[in-house]
Amino acid sequence: MKKAQVRVIKVDLDNNEVKLKGVKFNVLDENKNVLETIITNDEGEAITSKYPVRDFEKLTLQETETLQNYKLNTTPQTVKLEANQIKDIIFTNEKKKGQIKVIKVDLDNNEIKLKDVEFEVYDEKENVVDKLKTDQNGEAVSKRLPIDQKYTVKETKTGNTYVLNEEPQIVTLKEDQITDITFTNEKKKGQIKVIKVDLDNNEIKLENVEFKVYDEKGNVVDNLKTDKNGEAISKRLPIDQKYIVQESKTLETYVLNEEPQTVTLTQNQITDIQFENEKIKGKIEITKISADDNKLTGETKGTKLDGAIFEIYNEKDELVDTITIEKGIGTSKLLEKGKYYIKEINSGSDNYLLNTEKYEIEIEEHMKTVSITIENTSVDIGLDIDKNGIIQAQPNDEIKYGFNSLKNTSNVSLDNFTWSDNLPYNYVRITKLFTGTYNEDLDYIVKYKTNKSEDYKEYGTYNTQKNNYIDFTKVELAEDEFITDFKVEFGTVMPGFEAVEKPFIFAKVLPTVQPEDRWINYTNLTGNYKEHELEDKAEWPTISYGKKLEIKKLPRTGF
Repeated sequence: MKKAQVRVIKVDLDNNEVKLKGVKFNVLDENKNVLETIITNDEGEAITSKYPVRDFEKLTLQETETLQNYKLNTTPQTVKLEANQIKDIIFTNEKKKGQIKVIKVDLDNNEIKLKDVEFEVYDEKENVVDKLKTDQNGEAVSKRLPIDQKYTVKETKTGNTYVLNEEPQIVTLKEDQITDITFTNEKKKGQIKVIKVDLDNNEIKLENVEFKVYDEKGNVVDNLKTDKNGEAISKRLPIDQKYIVQESKTLETYVLNEEPQTVTLTQNQITDIQFENEKIKGKIEITKISADDNKLTGETKGTKLDGAIFEIYNEKDELVDTITIEKGIGTSKLLEKGKYYIKEINSGSDNYLLNTEKYEIEIEEHMKTVSITIENTSVDIGLDIDKNGIIQAQPNDEIKYGFNSLKNTSNVSLDNFTWSDNLPYNYVRITKLFTGTYNEDLDYIVKYKTNKSEDYKEYGTYNTQKNNYIDFTKVELAEDEFITDFKVEFGTVMPGFEAVEKPFIFAKVLPTVQPEDRWINYTNLTGNYKEHELEDKAEWPTISYGKKLEIKKLPRTGF
């Protein structure tokens, strides 16, 4: 009896060299009756039983069960039997497959999709099984891959402005499904360091100055404030654009730097930019005028004065400028914002008093001039001396002359301040001098002159704080010599210098004086102010009468 067989060869669809063991097939006759079930061996083969050709013209092989990771091949194959032959048929099985979708986004903003990023897909044996590149939507879908293993997806190339994501992802696929994985890319980033310094001295670093960092769209991407070193470092910012740094707040004593700076960053580097701040500065302008009418010069009140010198000091009492007035005005150099005071050190003229007042002034606005008018009081010079005494006297009387006033009426000091007295020596001779006391503590010299000398002789030196007694009768003189004049040399005296206890002198009337004789005692007060010589005079007349009035004694009563 002639018989035939069918041999099933079971291979992988994608690789026929891969033989599949354990796949089951039903053997069917023409009426679809199952004759037997066969299973592939290690070689991926399964052979049917021997079937008589006369009874079975054809056999149909139907795959009924395949391997776990493979799809069942549902297409049966029918074979015409030939006597004494084994007829081969090949069944292929496609592995169960899925796909990988790589989604590529910006790390900081997942709404930003990244195109043209490249990936490689590796199987478990580290073979590259696919290469991907993202489209404009930031997506790339792999080919269909068997699900019987895990896959590793690695980023191999990214955009110029992004950092390559070197962290691979492992994917497990599902049959006929697309498995999504997302890769994030950090933009290449750098930082900005703002260095804040003083314009005039870059060694001075400025703390607590504030800045804003803008992107190219004008959005604020960072706010900065300098530290004690005058530095502020931004957060990490993408390098794919330029940034504008704008100073937003500075120190109270500085001018805001309104000039922005544009910065281009470099990956993983800190880019330095330096901002300079100018201190708020202004000037002080002094106008110098006369406070009154000047008797010495004829200048009227309000006249602009030249030559005065002023010093300007800051709050630390440091001298910051010296100004000389020209044509009535003097202007300082640029001075930093702050409070100052002005002090006159030279009035510029001997005809005006030094203004000793301290003037406070403040500079608050940049490049503004603060003006002040300062007055000088005119120099007023003068002397005053006044004398009194008795009107009548007789021979041999001791008479007294007093000095009601002996004063420097000037508002300035006077040099060579001298009081002198000329005695009418044909009628009287000086005996005593009480010098008086004065409102300034200084030493003075008493001098005298006689009929035998043209020059004054020194009697002694005394102090103004004591009323000194001078006994001229003790002066050793020749037989026919007598004192005709005396003077007191005070030297330099202060404004308003005057006698407190009034001075006075005693003189002896000569016995040779005749009735009705008249004589005058002259006294002078002199002094100097610069080129001005001052003098004031006083005099007192006395007359001799013939006989003294007799005053009768009244009788005593009350007994």
